[in-house]
Amino acid sequence: MPLELLTSLRRHAGDPVFRSLLADALIEAGDPRGPAMAETLAGLRVSDWLAVHRRAREGLPPHVERICFEYGLVTQLALDVTQLDAVDPSWLASEPLAVLELTGLYDQGEQLEPLLRRHRPRLALARGVRLGPLRTHSQWAGAQRLLAAVPAQVLALQLGPTLRGELGRPLWPTVELADLKVARGPQLDVLLRRSLPQLRRLRLRFPPFASGLASALAHPTLEHLDLRGSVLSTRKLEALRAWLGPGRSIRHPQFNLAAPDLDGVDGPCECWSWNPLRDPRSR
Repeated sequence: MPLELLTSLRRHAGDPVFRSLLADALIEAGDPRGPAMAETLAGLRVSDWLAVHRRAREGLPPHVERICFEYGLVTQLALDVTQLDAVDPSWLASEPLAVLELTGLYDQGEQLEPLLRRHRPRLALARGVRLGPLRTHSQWAGAQRLLAAVPAQVLALQLGPTLRGELGRPLWPTVELADLKVARGPQLDVLLRRSLPQLRRLRLRFPPFASGLASALAHPTLEHLDLRGSVLSTRKLEALRAWLGPGRSIRHPQFNLAAPDLDGVDGPCECWSWNPLRDPRSR
């Protein structure tokens, strides 16, 4: 029963009732993620992070750079791309919210394409990918090849200011949650107008460009906009208030800074550096 519920979690990630049912099933199965999830849902501190961490080590290579948990489940996993061979596919299947950050990806040169082909079954099990900062068009091309291999539901993307010129017409129709940090307004406009047709939840990590914000507010499927850290002019505030309505929300001090929901674009997590083992550091 826990595996069946876990495989359904991506469709119900923001539903506290579903999370509570999953926590009960994991507790019944003796899985340490169950108590961690139940305690977090109740607003309590997790009593045994070490048990959750020990469970996470199973099926992973010995050298993992960072692992982050939200509500007892892995949401971020950073490791060198050459370590993918040592990741047990069944581990990825049992962590349906895991977003991969693959370091060394852009050092592969001509080996990147065959490497991605070899790892496509593993990559397809991840919920999404974290990319960046991308500073050159060769890095951008490598990122697009990775995204072609991963049917990502979540995308965290950072484009550096030195990445100039056209981005082409990338299309990522499976992405529903995005965390974007883009240094140039026209690039953001391209991503929001062309690349993310099914986007539901978006975090923008910079003072939003007027054109990019307008593209976000015009997006036909967008439900939630996270603008924490952004300074908003009077005109932008007026545009945001006009956009708000049933089924839409904004996260910003001038709108709402209540506790984030269960499926925020960037929720609260406990992050561990792998070696040496340390206590989790909340962010």
